[in-house]
Amino acid sequence: NELYNLIYINHLDLSYNFFSGKLNPAISKLTKLEYLVLSENQLFGELIPEIFQLTSLKDLNLRKNKFTGGISSKIANLKNLEKLRLGQNSFIGMLPPEIGQLTQLTELSIQGNQLEGPLPNSLDQLTNLQIIYLNDNYFTEISKLPNTWYRLLNISGNNFTFEDLLPVFQSKL
Repeated sequence: NELYNLIYINHLDLSYNFFSGKLNPAISKLTKLEYLVLSENQLFGELIPEIFQLTSLKDLNLRKNKFTGGISSKIANLKNLEKLRLGQNSFIGMLPPEIGQLTQLTELSIQGNQLEGPLPNSLDQLTNLQIIYLNDNYFTEISKLPNTWYRLLNISGNNFTFEDLLPVFQSKL
């Protein structure tokens, strides 16, 4: 595919194209990519390991597709990531604690998946976060969030109890 020969490209937006299928491992050739936007397509399958080789990425937007499987601990390889948008797919399992290594993140959007379990304590390391969409998953426990001011925090539609949330918000007062 000719697309994967564009090795110097740094911004690739292929959203709203009705693409279907799995991601091609050849995407790892695009090592200069800083912005990868594949939202609003019909891509499916698990995230391939090659996506985590794109270490120059600042914005990874895969929202509104049909991705499945877990979010790999290899997400930590994307150290330059500022925006991680994986919402409205079918990701399952727990959010890996390695997410806390993405210290440049300003936006974390993972809403509308089937993620579950407690949120990792490592989230408190994401002190640059301004926008957080965790809503419409099956998260059960939240003990730490970064000590920062959010422009937007949406945690609705989970399995939190008031007792889970009270300590988190009391620490912000």
